[in-house]
Amino acid sequence: MLRDSMVSVSDDRLRRTLDLLAEADRTIASSLEPTQTMPALARLLASEFADYCLIQWRSTDGTALRAVAVSPAVRIAVPGSIAEASRERLAAEGLPNYLGCPIAADGETHGTLVMAAREERPFDVADAQIAEHVAFRVALTLLMLASIRREHRVADRLQRALLPESFPTVEGLELDGAYRPAGAESEVGGDWYDAFPLFDGRVAVSIGDVAGHGLEAAVIMGEVRQALRAAVISAPEPSDVLEAVNGMLNLRENISMVTAVFGIYDPRTHVLRYAVAGHPAPIVVTADGIADVLPGGGLPLGAANAIHARDWTFALSSGSQVVLYTDGLVEHSRDVITGEQQLLDAIRGELRRGASHPATAIQERVFETMGNTDDAATLTLTRPLEHSHDVRLTYSAIPVAAGLIRSALRQYARDHSLSDEVEFKLTVAVGEAVANAVEHAYTERDAGLLRVSVSRTSSALVVEVEDDGRWRPFSRRDERGRGIPLMHAMCDGVQIKSTHASTTITLTVAIPTPR
Repeated sequence: MLRDSMVSVSDDRLRRTLDLLAEADRTIASSLEPTQTMPALARLLASEFADYCLIQWRSTDGTALRAVAVSPAVRIAVPGSIAEASRERLAAEGLPNYLGCPIAADGETHGTLVMAAREERPFDVADAQIAEHVAFRVALTLLMLASIRREHRVADRLQRALLPESFPTVEGLELDGAYRPAGAESEVGGDWYDAFPLFDGRVAVSIGDVAGHGLEAAVIMGEVRQALRAAVISAPEPSDVLEAVNGMLNLRENISMVTAVFGIYDPRTHVLRYAVAGHPAPIVVTADGIADVLPGGGLPLGAANAIHARDWTFALSSGSQVVLYTDGLVEHSRDVITGEQQLLDAIRGELRRGASHPATAIQERVFETMGNTDDAATLTLTRPLEHSHDVRLTYSAIPVAAGLIRSALRQYARDHSLSDEVEFKLTVAVGEAVANAVEHAYTERDAGLLRVSVSRTSSALVVEVEDDGRWRPFSRRDERGRGIPLMHAMCDGVQIKSTHASTTITLTVAIPTPR
């Protein structure tokens, strides 16, 4: 203990010494960045202990650094280099009392602590012990930081090594990914993104985040990412893949919670089917800039024996984009609502701009005014604009699908140079047919699929809206029940065919002949 090791001193001096050492410890521990703490420590020692203080050390990359402070009570020319802090130079400046000791611990020397004082403030043995204590605390801190940064570098290299170096080539789809480490070097996390081809021509995508930081989080991330790749071989649905990996994670001795999204994209149908395990839900933005948050849900992997993930189905219409991301992209400002709005604005803006690397561009736009305090991973799936004669779209039968379908129909109308009147009739009539299917075909707990197809003849558009449910009886209400009359009013033909297995609404909208 300091009281036992110091030479005999007065109680008043001992109290002041202990106060100084406590304040020095608080200063050293106030930040993990030595370029901030060392100047503050030098100022403290120059004002409370000596008249001049120089702390010199080397950063983890070997760069020589220093912090110099002089008491306001003295006027000297602060040495311009480390060599000028010699005993002779300081004595020439009116500071004859010199105290220097190495900053060393665990057999390693990290730098030097030098202090000097005027003639009326001589140093004694007790002062030397104080200086040695401070230097030792600085050395321990530098050792700890070096260890943290070594772990950070290992974890960062492991993390980057586990991210895909390239993406599979998928006809009619552009994949892009970006990973951005936390601003603080000690905060490497377990974020990842992945995309890989399946044997049948489809492509699997995943993104996720392991709770915690450091090497352990990066190792678990690698295990989960590989487990997802293995599980999809035998699991028929994305939710089954997540449940299988959840079972694997629960076998670990030290369970760590992991949030994730796993999906399978079919380039032949342009359909993405995915499931979520407690992760931020995907965002979709259409060609006309309509952005929506898709369904999420499920428990994080490792949180329970079953995570109850659900499968969701959404088509990527021409010119649309789906964005998968980790929460570091929205929590950087500590205001999630503001963060989500910034993310939506960034996604819309970069899709409109046609960024060649949208995942990176989205991150740069989100963090342009404030750096990220957590890791952030982003994966984008973009379907380029293309002119197609027919349209076939498949969605989970939930309310958000209606807006996406209307947006796809507006894009179709523009592609085919249809009049505003035809576009209006098309979107209103199909919107009502979709709303009926969403409301009446399935129960809320079991939302099935909804399929929309558009084909064109020489004189008309023919639209089919089909579901696999059995419509529940519904009673007319003042605010509802106008869907079928509206379809008849907007269309030149309406047919509704309902069986125990499915319901199909066929709408015909005439295309006026140009005069």
